[in-house]
Amino acid sequence: MLEYNLLIVLLMIIQSFAKDIHYTAKGPAFYAKHIFVDLVGDDIDGFIDDIKENVFLGQGIVPPASKNLFMAAAVGAQEVMPLDVANFMILKEFVDKVRELIKDMEAPSRGANSLLDSIGEHMDKMSGLLFRQLTQGMLNEAKDFSVEHCKGCVERAVDRAKAELAKIDYDKVAATVAGYSNQCAAMCEDNEEDPLEKLSKKLGL
Repeated sequence: MLEYNLLIVLLMIIQSFAKDIHYTAKGPAFYAKHIFVDLVGDDIDGFIDDIKENVFLGQGIVPPASKNLFMAAAVGAQEVMPLDVANFMILKEFVDKVRELIKDMEAPSRGANSLLDSIGEHMDKMSGLLFRQLTQGMLNEAKDFSVEHCKGCVERAVDRAKAELAKIDYDKVAATVAGYSNQCAAMCEDNEEDPLEKLSKKLGL
């Protein structure tokens, strides 16, 4: 399930970085950029929730803890650049990284397969819109901040996120959940009593 953990983290990074651009964009086209990047983050909360429910819970697996996901997203987060064009270039690279990741991912069920298709459809559209946003004039403005430079930034971010995700002790998570289940079962056993017998005692019969 490591690929699905990474997918969640990349979606979190895209959502937060899009919000960073939302608040830091500037210039004559500020408002258009401000509104546009919100489209990129649209539906991501729903995608993350569906991954946890359809892929993890649907297969009887405990989803990764939010703490672990936030830590991985934090180490993979990208600093906002002074140039808007540089930020849009990096955002597109993250979007394309998700498209690349889900291309060969195995879906454990038809529902999960449909979910990957929905994520892929959204990211395909966003990649296309970001492509149109990055006009040649904007790319010229970026000067030395090339596409290859952006790819390198994103690759390093993904590597950091993977390293953080590798620290998760899944056996410990499963054992903790099993422990809670055993405690609940024990409590239920202690409280088990035939309803009629309980009523009889209450009535003194």
